[in-house]
Amino acid sequence: MFVATWLLAGLAIGFAEEVLTRGLVVKMMRDAGARELVVAVVSAAIFAALHAGNLLTGQDLLPTLFQLVYTFAFGICMYLALRVTGTIIAPILLHASTDPSIFLQTMHPAEGGLTAVAGLGNIVVIVAGLVLMIFIRGRVGASAPDTFAPQR
Repeated sequence: MFVATWLLAGLAIGFAEEVLTRGLVVKMMRDAGARELVVAVVSAAIFAALHAGNLLTGQDLLPTLFQLVYTFAFGICMYLALRVTGTIIAPILLHASTDPSIFLQTMHPAEGGLTAVAGLGNIVVIVAGLVLMIFIRGRVGASAPDTFAPQR
């Protein structure tokens, strides 16, 4: 029951954060004619800023700064999931699949060699998110999303 509760919480958080940042923000910016790189960066920055409030809950500054870099890069990855699939469902489900494991590891840290390896995933997400920004081009119009469209 404990794990099921965290899975449901992850789905709710993923839904809320993705609908706000990859749903509302992306739609508003696209409707305003913003270039997709700007859309990606702004939606990811807002997503990261949502996590800055963790300072108010007693989280130390250094872990919060790392979290902001991570959530920005994760936001870029979620933006690309939206753009590639053309549906908000993909980033919601991807997001919902990550939060419960983070929450459970934070509350009940696992011990062993694999935990160090798992921690490297954070670095992979950061590098991937920042590198993939190079490939975001063009604008998304009424037609199906074109992930790596040439710049117009």
